[in-house]
Amino acid sequence: MPSFRDEAAAATRVRDGLLERLSDLDAAVKPSAWFVLARPGDSKSAAAVVKAAKTDCLSELADVVLALSYSPNREADKVLLDIADRIPNFDPLEVDF
Repeated sequence: MPSFRDEAAAATRVRDGLLERLSDLDAAVKPSAWFVLARPGDSKSAAAVVKAAKTDCLSELADVVLALSYSPNREADKVLLDIADRIPNFDPLEVDF
């Protein structure tokens, strides 16, 4: 039976693997990558998603916003508020992909 320590180690390997390959990921996979990175809320993962939130591409930004909305990291909340200030009428659910 796997232990929580094994699960945490596996999650760390997944995170580190995603971070290493992030620039090479296909656009169809990136929304899932943002979600996987945002969900744990650790600072290393959150930093990558926060960096992605600086994009000017609205469809990418919509994916990042949805991922950040599931993050327990307080920095994610700040980034979402910054996006709301930067693009007041932005609605990630209304972006044409």
